Amino acid sequence: MPFPATFGELQKAGYIYSGSGNCRKCRARILWYRTPKNRRMPINPDATPHWSNCPYARDFKKAKEVQ
Repeated sequence: MPFPATFGELQKAGYIYSGSGNCRKCRARILWYRTPKNRRMPINPDATPHWSNCPYARDFKKAKEVQ
């Protein structure tokens, strides 16, 4: 299923707007949404996920635990 392309589609898909701010690394303006699974997700003002174009996206990935 493709990512919703507009803010209206985000709302219909169950995403809930929870505020705005700036990326801690690249300082770009972002809008915070809660996903249908209740996770925080940064969205660019053009309705694309911020991690899709942030040059520092890898810095935010959590390391997987080694068992």
